[in-house]
Order: sequence, then C-alpha cells, then structure tokens
Amino acid sequence: MSGGGYPVSDNAIGACEGDDFCFEIAFASDDPALIVSITSNIDNLIPGANMTVTGENPATAEFCGTIPGGYTGGSFLITATDDNCPVVGQSFLAVDIGLRNPVAVGSDTLVCAGEQVNLFAENGGTHTWTLEGDTLETGPDFSCNPCDNPTAATDSTVVFVATGAYPEGSCENFGEATVLISLTSTADIEPESCNGNDGSVSIDVIYGSGNYTAEWADNGSTEFSRAGLSAGTYEVTLNDLDLGCTGIFSVVIPAAEFPDANAGPDVSVCGLSYSAEAIPSIGTGTWTLPAGISASDLNDPQAQITAPDFGTYTLTWTEDAGDGCIDSDEVTLTYVPQPAISLPAADTACGSSITIELEGTADLIEWELPAGISIDNLGGGIHELNAAGEGSYSVTAIGTNGGICVDTAETALTFYDIPVVTASPDQSLCGLTADVDAETTAGDLTWTFPPGITPVSQGPDNEAEIAADAAGEYTLTATATNGICTASDEVVLLFPGIPQIQNPTFTCTGIDALFEVSFEAVEGDPASYNVQGIGGSFDGATFNSVPQPSETEVEIVLTDGVNCGSDTLTGTLFCPVLTFAGEVAGDTLRGCGSAAAEAVLATPAVLDGNDTLLFALHTESGGALGTVLEWPTRYSAIMLHSHMKPSTTFRPWSEMRLPAGLI
Repeated sequence: MSGGGYPVSDNAIGACEGDDFCFEIAFASDDPALIVSITSNIDNLIPGANMTVTGENPATAEFCGTIPGGYTGGSFLITATDDNCPVVGQSFLAVDIGLRNPVAVGSDTLVCAGEQVNLFAENGGTHTWTLEGDTLETGPDFSCNPCDNPTAATDSTVVFVATGAYPEGSCENFGEATVLISLTSTADIEPESCNGNDGSVSIDVIYGSGNYTAEWADNGSTEFSRAGLSAGTYEVTLNDLDLGCTGIFSVVIPAAEFPDANAGPDVSVCGLSYSAEAIPSIGTGTWTLPAGISASDLNDPQAQITAPDFGTYTLTWTEDAGDGCIDSDEVTLTYVPQPAISLPAADTACGSSITIELEGTADLIEWELPAGISIDNLGGGIHELNAAGEGSYSVTAIGTNGGICVDTAETALTFYDIPVVTASPDQSLCGLTADVDAETTAGDLTWTFPPGITPVSQGPDNEAEIAADAAGEYTLTATATNGICTASDEVVLLFPGIPQIQNPTFTCTGIDALFEVSFEAVEGDPASYNVQGIGGSFDGATFNSVPQPSETEVEIVLTDGVNCGSDTLTGTLFCPVLTFAGEVAGDTLRGCGSAAAEAVLATPAVLDGNDTLLFALHTESGGALGTVLEWPTRYSAIMLHSHMKPSTTFRPWSEMRLPAGLI
C-alpha cells in the first residue's frame, strides 16, 4: 500500500478525501502451466482509478487512484480467471475502500494546577499521546497510553498531541488538546536603578475565569501593580474566585547594576583591521576613537577597528547604564604589517645543491629545514640549499613582523645523485658476437644499440650479449637515468671480419710481356691490411701490384692485424710481346708532277709501350729495301714528293724499330 491510504484488513483500506493511493493484490494458480487473468470494476467505485496487471502466474494487479470529494465509501470486485480447459478456475475478492476522517480531540480545557482532566481522541484507530515530541509514560499524571480516553494532570499549561495509528494523508492523523492552567501569569519587572528605590512590577494573569484577587505578603497590598520598590524578592498570592484556584508567585526586583567597562586586552594585530574584544556588561557601549581610526559600528563591542596606517593607537570603550551609571576602559592597539613571502612550489636538482629565490620581505626570516638539508644565504633573496643525500625534502621559510605577524612559504625539493656510468672497454673481435657490461653509481641503466646490432640477451646487472648483422664498427651507449639526471658512456665494438679479396683483375701492362694484379680488399681491419706474395700498394681499399713477368704464377695472401683470418688469390696471365709493323697496301701509287699520293697500311700495326713505328720510301721490293730515299717523320702515311722522278717506281715500307735498335 502506498500513498495516503492505509490497510485496515486483508480486503479493506481506509483513505481520506483527496488521498492518492496505490495497492497491489496478487493471484496465483497451483498449476504453473496455467495463465491467470484479472479484471475488476474499481472504476465504478472510484472514477478515474485504473488497474495495471503484470505477470501471468502469479499475476499482480496494481490499483491506483484518488479519493474524490464527497466520497462516502464502498466496495469493488476483483475477478481472477485461469485458462484451464475445459473447466476454468475463478476466484473473487471484494475490496472495501472506506472513508477516513481527520483525527479529532476534545476542546481546550481550563483547570486549576494539578487538577485532573479527561482527554479523548477519535478517527485514528488507537491513539498515541505525546508532549513536546516525547511519548507520555503512564503513571499518576497520565492514566494510559496508547488509548483514546486518558486522564491527565499538570501544573502548567501544556499541549497534548494525539497521533492516530494510520499514516497521514490528505486529512491529518493527529490532533492537539491544550490544557490551560488558571492563574498562569507574567510579570513586567523594572529593576532598581542607580538612583535607588525605583523598581516596579506589574502582574498579568493570562488564563483563568477573569475574576481574580491579589495580596502581597510584604505589605498586604491588593494591587496587581507596584512601584517604588528596592531590589529584592516579593511574594504575591493570586486567587481565581470563580474556579477556586489559588497560586503563590515570587517576583524578583533586580538590584541596580553599575557597568564594568572592559575594552579588552592591549594587543598587536597584523594588518590594518582588528576585531575589537571589549566585554560588555550593562548599558550602552560606545567606542571613542583617535583621529583617522574608524569602526564598523561604534556601539559594537566586537566592531571592526580599521587604522589608516601601521602604528600604535589608544581607544576608549564607554558603557552607560543610564541614570549616571557610566564606566570606561582603554585599550592600546598596535597595527603591524603582515609579511608576505613566497617560494617556488617545487624544484628539482641534479646533484646535491639547488638555488631558490625567496620573494618578499619580513623583519625576521627563519627556516625550518629537515634533517640532511643545510642552507647558505647568497644575498638578494637567493639561497643555496645543500642535501646530504638523494631524496625529497620539504623546506619552509617563516617570515615574522613585530614578533606576531607570520607568513610561511613552503617548497618541495627533490635531489637526485648525478650518475656516473662506466661501460666495458672498446673491443676488436673476431666473429659477430660480443659481451658488454656497464655500471652506474645511481639510477636505472639502459643500453642503446645502433642499427645492425641485436641484443641476444640482457642480464639483471646490465650485462648484455649482442650480435652484429655484419662486420663493421658499432658504437653502443649505456645511459643511466636518475630522476631528471642522465649520464652515459660508450663502448666501440669492431667486428672486422675476415679480410676478403674481391673483384681481382689480371691485366697486361702493354709494355713488354708484363702483367699487373689488382683487387678490392673488404672486411677485416683496413688500417692493418697486409699483402704477402707480391709487391704493391693500396689506393684506398684497392690493391695494385707491381708488374709481373708474363705467365708468372702468383699466390697473394691478404691478412690484417686482427688476425681473424686471411684470403688467398692465385693465378697468372700470358702477355705477348706486341711488335708487328703491319702491312702496307700493295696498290701502285701514281702521281702527276709534284702531286702527292698516300700509301696506307692494309693491316694495322700492333705496338707495345716502348715500340716506334717508322715508314721508309725505298727502291727495291721483296725482302730488301734497296735505296732508302727517306725516313719520313710522319708515321701514318708516306707522301710522294720531290724524290720521285717521272716513270720511276718506288715502294713505301713500314718497319718496327724494336728496343736496342733492332729493326
């Protein structure tokens, strides 16, 4: 059940006009295979009410609506039907919705103090009674609880609250019953002043029949008001003649109070504003201020007192209780400027020293240093802090003015040891693998490998086994990182490989019957190449031998200073002596007069480097030259000229001048 309604029994609820309500009823069949459907006629009873069904077995119907105005109560029918075949099952439930009225209690009751009064409450079922929020306990002053008709007794005017058993909806579920005690009175009292014997009192009876008498014990006066009283306690007896109630009341006239002004302690304050600390006694207090000083409220003992400048000022607090009752007190205030200092929020250093700047000024600067930190003032606000060891430290600067005004600045400093890295020595190695190692004095160490180097394994102590893709020189770097500090060391690994001979060439020199050998040297250590078996020299990586006689068998061995291995080249080359003068064309040369005719070589000459080709103009043929008319200096051709006579036959000749003058 939710909303303003409440369950009365398994098939009945109660609700007030205007209450919104929702309640659920579930139907189920013992046969879980059956489907249960639900219908109702609630809208006939409560217009606008609706039913929502969820589930099939069990099926739950939720009914919600609002109790309309003028509703007097009634019932509606719920029908649940299953789908059993051929005989369906049905169940019917009539639900009563009754109208509930607000809780009602009796009217206010006027009685004498201590007199019993009968209370009652209705419309809420069984009612629980409370007084000022507390549940009343049964006893001589309250007969029963919870109940509908208790008997109560009280010496003072009180309000009893009866709360019904049903929840509160649109109509209240509680009621209040007030018991008024006759002769309940108030007294308007004026205390005695500093002038003396001027106190007064006026009695006002609040509850009763209205027919009262009064009698004062000290002088028998029957007046409800008296004046000219000195400080003291006065007793008056009041009677309610109609109800027969009697009450004795005491009235205290306070004595005249002389103010005791207290302006508060003399203080030094930070800044130009101060919350006053005067302690008020009686009367009206007022601040008297020196020139330039202002107050947020001259009559406020805790006023904000503001000075125009730093310095010492005297203020007066005066209290006036009236009728000449005045007292005053002085307070001395010293306004001190508030220091303002600052440090960088945080800083980090490599090593044991860091320099920071303290901004701002103060009469006194002090430092709170943790263990292991020392400080040197370098002047101009610059301070050098030194740490005994690596770590994080919190350092605080304290600036003080006037011994009371304090400002602090804190900085977080982190010091890291500068690492020193030592890598294993440079190495020249045969093969393509190596072991390297490194140590660091601080931080974490990592290796950086160049292209062509692959780490095969790395141990926990920074040792590493590496493999090179090919022979060559590689630089490996060991780097230590400690916070923001880094350091590194390098190790150079030379994998020269085995010297190799590539692109060998055997070439005839073209001079005499000689040949030369050349090749390119690769891998190994170029700086220490050594060639055995033949003389020669390197031009860069190319070796050129000295000339060798034709068909000389050579065995050339290439090594280096690393001694990882060698390479051998063997071979020879036949180089013939190149001495062939060629053949002059056999054509007859004819010429007219001094005309020129050219004799040419039918077969070219083949010469080596120290041969000279000559042509001869001579008279004979065959193997003999006959008379040589001329050895022309022009080697490529013989030109007919003045040596030739008409109808004379001459033959050009080529010859090869061999070394040592041989033809």
